[in-house]
Amino acid sequence: MNVRDAWRSAFPQQSAQEVVAYVVTMWDKLAAKSSEHFGWHLNEPDITKRFKQRLEDGSEAAGFTGAWMAENVSMGFARNGAPRNVNRTDIVYFSDRAKLRLTFEFKKLTDSSDKRKAYYGQQGMGRFLSGIYSPKHPFGIMVAIIEDDADRTCVNKLKRRMRDPEVNTLVDYVPDAGTGEWLREPSREMPDLADFDTQHTRANGAFQTFMFSHLVLPFHP
Repeated sequence: MNVRDAWRSAFPQQSAQEVVAYVVTMWDKLAAKSSEHFGWHLNEPDITKRFKQRLEDGSEAAGFTGAWMAENVSMGFARNGAPRNVNRTDIVYFSDRAKLRLTFEFKKLTDSSDKRKAYYGQQGMGRFLSGIYSPKHPFGIMVAIIEDDADRTCVNKLKRRMRDPEVNTLVDYVPDAGTGEWLREPSREMPDLADFDTQHTRANGAFQTFMFSHLVLPFHP
């Protein structure tokens, strides 16, 4: 098996698809009746912490036995024992039964270059590609939260920017074997769930590549 596909033998894709389908269904249920307690007006940490709790509350009834975590602290240590690279993951699902650990990184996306860079840059995708997030795992979920599903201008501009060679210097794409494209759309890893996929080389971590599926989760005003 080539380097491009080596991660597949270690990743329970069907189990991951079931988890992502549950996440999308729960989001749609909550976002359809936006309120002062769950809506676009909240900042990202409040959205993700409240969403995580809803996922956890409904998890057993949906057939999931794993654990949901939000704002989970991760860090490395220097030789002298001092903590370094302290980060908090937005939402993580862990299932020992399915041998699955799936990290979701949520970013509010607007028609702003700063918001786009927060998504693909060091504070977004870069946290995975540097090995800070999911260092032992080959797959993660980037989530773009948008205000209105009827207007996806911000998503189109993000994808256009991510096709820029300048961004490739930051994220080091692995082109699709069939098309040569960096953005693989529609998603093949999370069909009918994610908007697109991207694969990247990664120097730090258990695998030489890292695959993302990119979800777009809208509020419904």
